[in-house]
Amino acid sequence: QNHRLARRCLYLFAACEEEGKYLPGCLYQKPSVFFDEGMGITDYAMLWCSALYDYFEHTGDEETLRDLYPVARRQTDLACSLIREDGILTFLEGWNAFIDWAPDIQKTIPCQGVVLYTLEKMASVAKALGDAEHEEKWTKMLLDTRQKCFDNYYDTEQDAFISDLVDKRQYSVQSQAWMILGGAASGEAGKRMLLKSLNSPDSLKPVTPYMHHYVVEAMITLGMMEEALAYIKSYWGSMIENGADTFWEAYNPKDPQLSPYSDPIMNSFCH
Repeated sequence: QNHRLARRCLYLFAACEEEGKYLPGCLYQKPSVFFDEGMGITDYAMLWCSALYDYFEHTGDEETLRDLYPVARRQTDLACSLIREDGILTFLEGWNAFIDWAPDIQKTIPCQGVVLYTLEKMASVAKALGDAEHEEKWTKMLLDTRQKCFDNYYDTEQDAFISDLVDKRQYSVQSQAWMILGGAASGEAGKRMLLKSLNSPDSLKPVTPYMHHYVVEAMITLGMMEEALAYIKSYWGSMIENGADTFWEAYNPKDPQLSPYSDPIMNSFCH
């Protein structure tokens, strides 16, 4: 219940906003607040907006919500500008997303899921603050883009979000989870697609607790509570068995020495 710490973090990142750019993915506090140029990351910036919504929903702190809403609105509109008329997200030069440390991961479909996930929350924020214009705009874009994602990315034969149009037809758990969280799939169809991707020898799997957490959230969204608990015990339980007492930045039970930096000593072990 450390609301003050959450609020402080929201303000620190908001203070780093630059015109026409995404919020940075990380910042430093000493000697004074600063961040690395080029650290604006699409999905992290969207999830800052999502965190603002989560903070308000949990605390009811409307003063903070109103104070930071202009930043969240600009960040959301910036992401919306990446979505073409046909519904496909197109990164501008120099823009990128994180999603996960999985080797060779393709990021368009999962990042589009992040944008949809955020759009739904931001439409609720706009409604709470009486911004009818943005509530209507974001709700319309959310519903329209969800349908276009299904039309563009869902492969009937593979029963998965996998496309010739983007991501080199990569089949990944990350894409299925984020499309579910973005509302492009739901119900029994969503359960089937997620479980199939997790069990398939051909799919790219997450390698960070960060992304595994969103797989769990997708399960909970689908009402898969027993599966979510089993997944937590399997993945985080394995990490504990290997000596973890904090979340590691990257962890693959089949390859505990995995490192995105080519050397596990460089990994963060309290991420």
